[in-house]
Amino acid sequence: MEQERKAKSLLLFVVILWGLNVVMVKYLSGFFPPLELATYRIGAAALLLAVFVAKSYGWVKLSLREWLYIAGIALSGIFLHQITLSAGVQTTDASTSSLILGLNPLATSLLAYAVLREPLSARKLCGVGLGFLGVMLVIFGDS
Repeated sequence: MEQERKAKSLLLFVVILWGLNVVMVKYLSGFFPPLELATYRIGAAALLLAVFVAKSYGWVKLSLREWLYIAGIALSGIFLHQITLSAGVQTTDASTSSLILGLNPLATSLLAYAVLREPLSARKLCGVGLGFLGVMLVIFGDS
């Protein structure tokens, strides 16, 4: 019971941070251009991650191939994402940006099915459908 409460508290904390993330990017995009903002954010995250990994696991020697994989993922999955996030948030409001980012799990489920042939159960399909329906209600609604 106590462990479940800790897990739920941690998940709530992550949700709050995720929501705060877009709001802070929107706020900071008024002071910094997207590329500069992405550089600061990624630099701070990389420094924090390096300290955490070094403290937890020590320094690990990686092969050239592993470094190339890491560089490719860092460029495509992190750096370009942060630049486009900053640029997008600069041109729209934070609530719309949060809504678009909330579509990531839905799009990931569909892409995992299309590319990796991961099974798409009726439950997942229902969840994806409800998620997109909710987004359409927000976008096309009167609010």
